[in-house]
Amino acid sequence: MIAVFCFFCFALIANNSKADNTRKSGYVVQRPVIVRDGSESGDQNISSNGDLQNALSTAPMGLNIADYFKLGEFPENNAKILDGNSVQRSLSSILQVTDGPRQTGAIWSDSNPDDKLEKLEPNYIDISSSNKRPQTLSMWLYFGNGGYGQVGDGMAFVLQNDPREEKAISRRKYSTGEVGTGQTLGVWGYDYVKGKNLTEQDIANTAIQNSFAIEFDTFPDLGGSKYTGMGSGGVPANIKAGNSFDYELSGQPNQHIDMEYPDDKYTYEKRDFGFLFKHYNLESAPRKPGQFYGKFTDGTWHHMTITWTNLEDGKHANLKYEFNDKNIDGSKLNPNSSLMEHKFKVDLAHFKTPASNRLRWGFTGSTGDEFENNLIIFESVPSFLSGNVEPSIRDDTQNKVISDGVKSVYEGDDLTFNYKLNYQNGPKDWEKIKSLITLPSQVKFQSAEVIYAGGETEFISQDSFNQKDSKLTYVLQRNLNSKLKTATIRIHANAQTLGNNIGSAHGRFESKYLILDGDTHEFDIVQNSLTIKTDPAEGKNFQDLQSIKENQKIAVYVNKNDLTALPDTTLYYKIKGKTNLKTITGLERGKAAYIEIDKGNFEIGQNILEIYAVDNQTKERSRTVKLEYNVGRDLRFGDVSEEVYFQQINEGYKDELVRRKKGWKVEVIDNRSTGNPWKLYAEAVALSKDGNTNQQLDADLIFKHKAGNIDFLESGPMIDFGPSVVPGKKSTQITDHWSKDDGVLLKLNGRNKKGTYKTQICWSLYDTL
Repeated sequence: MIAVFCFFCFALIANNSKADNTRKSGYVVQRPVIVRDGSESGDQNISSNGDLQNALSTAPMGLNIADYFKLGEFPENNAKILDGNSVQRSLSSILQVTDGPRQTGAIWSDSNPDDKLEKLEPNYIDISSSNKRPQTLSMWLYFGNGGYGQVGDGMAFVLQNDPREEKAISRRKYSTGEVGTGQTLGVWGYDYVKGKNLTEQDIANTAIQNSFAIEFDTFPDLGGSKYTGMGSGGVPANIKAGNSFDYELSGQPNQHIDMEYPDDKYTYEKRDFGFLFKHYNLESAPRKPGQFYGKFTDGTWHHMTITWTNLEDGKHANLKYEFNDKNIDGSKLNPNSSLMEHKFKVDLAHFKTPASNRLRWGFTGSTGDEFENNLIIFESVPSFLSGNVEPSIRDDTQNKVISDGVKSVYEGDDLTFNYKLNYQNGPKDWEKIKSLITLPSQVKFQSAEVIYAGGETEFISQDSFNQKDSKLTYVLQRNLNSKLKTATIRIHANAQTLGNNIGSAHGRFESKYLILDGDTHEFDIVQNSLTIKTDPAEGKNFQDLQSIKENQKIAVYVNKNDLTALPDTTLYYKIKGKTNLKTITGLERGKAAYIEIDKGNFEIGQNILEIYAVDNQTKERSRTVKLEYNVGRDLRFGDVSEEVYFQQINEGYKDELVRRKKGWKVEVIDNRSTGNPWKLYAEAVALSKDGNTNQQLDADLIFKHKAGNIDFLESGPMIDFGPSVVPGKKSTQITDHWSKDDGVLLKLNGRNKKGTYKTQICWSLYDTL
């Protein structure tokens, strides 16, 4: 059993003068780029295109799955697979479709790997009628940086069962002639042939066959590389075969998403000047403030989720995309951001029954005179591993789950942040799951654990939580798979600071074959109008069971909005797992109601009595007061200084240790009947100037041991331990063990501006029986 005593004890003050508050630290991350296809053009592209450097330096973390893709097998293919490496991120595979003018590129999933030695899993979409589970592709897309008509042409996500397999690409003829550049995006029909009487079917025959595609079109195909306005008859002046697909967009430059069947004649419409692309499922790039047109080519990464679900009829599937559905840090979409989403009912017969019902998928792209970097990073691939996360917050004090209709918690309420990880399917185990969970700053972390399916509990050390960043970092010790499908990470915290629309608690879960993000619901921390106080306020300590009176009487003072006459109220009190209640009527503010606890409810060690009140009419509930009764183990703080000081300094210098002034006292009183050991811990945050947390002292509070090793108080280290080494001694003054050059000291990291800096130290005393 563990008894914890936490005592917030003092304001720490240090005076510095005539200093420069500049802190010089950090490092530069270098990101090497390796061309995986054996060519030597990667370094040339990087040096000639600063946009690629921007893309790599801002790239989010992704999966390292280069071995599960094949480059399109045609001589003109310009696609590559890059490796973006960083000190802070694990290796991520980056697919590059195009990066220069007059290029065509294609990268395909390897649906039937031939490398048996590495035992690579096939990469595909399963369209078999027996598979009804959603199959999710989660990815980041990058489209370069430039204005309308300055970059192009985009890329396309393609599902295909073309007989040419990895050789599939749009061409002037089905298997011969020039590859399609510009508006074809490497997948749509080839409309460059002049002087021939072509039909819509002729154009469809030059596309990738047995296919379905989602295009991300970044160039207005309205007549040449530069739009020159309208000519006679309302037709663009320089429109001709090969640049007319977007004419139906009324002459307005428009970056957009659309999805159609590339090899279907109804996707195209013949005109005198060329062919139109029929945008049946058009979604235009949303505009940001100050933009006349929306665009994708903004120099930032865009997240996209594609979900494929086979329908019950066995003949169709729903394909849904959600574009801009996550922020770059992985958090859920800001309501003011621009989500684009669309759903399409795909006819499976169009794919002509691929072998083993495995549908090949990938990306194609092409450029004309203008070009851009088209890049993809993956977070999930359905044929490896499928899973999801269910985040939630439970108010344990109020016994409710936070939702759209229930957003308020009371100051002081105990909260549990839950992240349930669900393994769904796949040949890979969900292994070495690294969890990174950031709590709102308005709550205080208490403890955390993992609960696996079946009830096995894995306790998470306090050291896994960084108080400064309010972040938990922890790797699950067990793998999730078909035999162990769920793990719930539970973080217990207390609502500390009043506020409305407190941000979500973001969780990120990284592993080799799956990366997921999850955000809890936003909530408010409000003041509780129904409050209680007790006498005693904290509990009592008894030498032994014989020293306890037959009935322990507790006075409970109820208050609601400072009313003189209080509403009818029920007091609930629980000890040893049993809850009792007492209804009180006619109570006035300032007058106590009494409850009595029978002596038989106490046992040797720690006894916790929990008390709360409920307004019988409104059902509003007060916070829970916890009283601690210790029997036979009286361990507590004695004389502890409430305000202490460090020596004054002038300017200071890096690594200088500032000594304490006189007056530091931390007394431990141990009246226990046995000699069980105790441990003393100390924890403190950075010193701030005059209570302004934005002006922090460039220094760390440390504890220097006699042996010379140093612990930082930010991490809450152990300071001392007992019991007393002198037999019969009941009191230990911890600071008597410190010399002027060890114990709690202040370590400067540089020079600081003059002023008075303060913080608090929390001393925690543990009975370690």
